[in-house]
Amino acid sequence: MSQIHNIPMEQAVLTALMTVAESYETVANDVDVDCFFPERHKQIFNAIQELAHENKPYDLVMVEQQLNQKNVLHLMGGSEYLAQMTSEAPSSFYNLETYVAELNKFKSHREVEKIGYSISEIAKDLTIPDVHIAAETILDGSTGSDKAEKTSFTFEEALVLSGKQLIAKAEAKAHKTFSGVQFNLKSVDDLVGTIQKGHFCVVGGRPGS
Repeated sequence: MSQIHNIPMEQAVLTALMTVAESYETVANDVDVDCFFPERHKQIFNAIQELAHENKPYDLVMVEQQLNQKNVLHLMGGSEYLAQMTSEAPSSFYNLETYVAELNKFKSHREVEKIGYSISEIAKDLTIPDVHIAAETILDGSTGSDKAEKTSFTFEEALVLSGKQLIAKAEAKAHKTFSGVQFNLKSVDDLVGTIQKGHFCVVGGRPGS
């Protein structure tokens, strides 16, 4: 089990999210479930995120209800753990972005640790004909050319892919859920829907519009 984490800091972030209004919107583009290490912290964050995407409050009461409805509350220590965490962890909103940046650093180091573990495992396997290529494959983030991400498409394939993306965006917009970057301005998010990272988008308007 990895030792690269900071449980009190994770608790502080979760507590701040559940006790400070609109705190999730402040860090929505910078934090994800993998920033948290224990499974119960992942479950709590998922509940907060789901409530936020549904435009519902994500305070302690609503998060507890969400976890209970998903039948996972008992798996993470029940209401007692939520109460203990929020009573003991600092909920300073002013440190939230700093803490989130630290959690992202821990996440990155865990990812490298996982890669290192995978490489150490193949190093022990003397049946691998070329261990250097196997290690490079892990470092490249691929498991073979057959599973590599496709980067070129025929015109017909591009049309099908574009259609699927448009449908997915329309459904996300209709359900007020977002799979890409948010502006954290509800009126803009409701209008634009989803914008993915890497897209170049221009949003404009005119006086009085």
